[in-house]
Amino acid sequence: SDLAAMGALPAWCTLSLSLPQPDPAWVDAFLDGFLSLAGQHDVALVGGDTTRGPLSIGVTVHGLVTPGQALRRDGARAGEDVWVTGTLGDAAAALAAKLAGAALDRSLRERLERPTPRIDAGRALAGLASACIDVSDGLLADLGHVCTASGVGAVVELDRLPASSALARFPAATRWPWQAGGGDDYELCFCAARERRDAVLQALRDTATPATRIGRIVDGDSVRALDAAGAEWQPPRSGYAHFAG
Repeated sequence: SDLAAMGALPAWCTLSLSLPQPDPAWVDAFLDGFLSLAGQHDVALVGGDTTRGPLSIGVTVHGLVTPGQALRRDGARAGEDVWVTGTLGDAAAALAAKLAGAALDRSLRERLERPTPRIDAGRALAGLASACIDVSDGLLADLGHVCTASGVGAVVELDRLPASSALARFPAATRWPWQAGGGDDYELCFCAARERRDAVLQALRDTATPATRIGRIVDGDSVRALDAAGAEWQPPRSGYAHFAG
């Protein structure tokens, strides 16, 4: 998804795997998923390491992008639209159910365990998007990274956040925290000039990627989320904190 967010074409990867003890059944199941996704994008596994130790998986993926065409985080400007691909919150909802010991909706579980990197969408946005990031930590947190890099602020309209049919069954007060701060969606959040709306929609339609305008870039240095009445909404958290205690 990081490569997708830069409009890059994945090319090859390395895999480092440590296990406390040999576990052929686990390794077979893991590689089924790993190689299935790699095969979809013609990514070659070219090396790495396997050793004894605490369970740890490290993957490094390399890709290619035309010089000067990489999507970056620092190009957003006030007045531009903020978009997201696909739907938000499915993975967080599945994780919440899993941690609570509740029944897992199959479609939500699939989104958590086998997310789809938006490679084709990222490449289609080259020359159209001014800034882009993948939604891995949470929408508000990741959009905040774009705003920090670009020196701008953003406004997100919560009632515009796209929800899958499975997630739409939950009331807004329940699903908004998942959509705005849950993370693990690996969708793309990107910015583009208003006059490029039709071009953006057509480019993504050509890749069969749904996209939704969810807000706008403004002057300032913060990301604000507004409810349907225009009141500012404070999320329980804006996203995953990598070094939180």
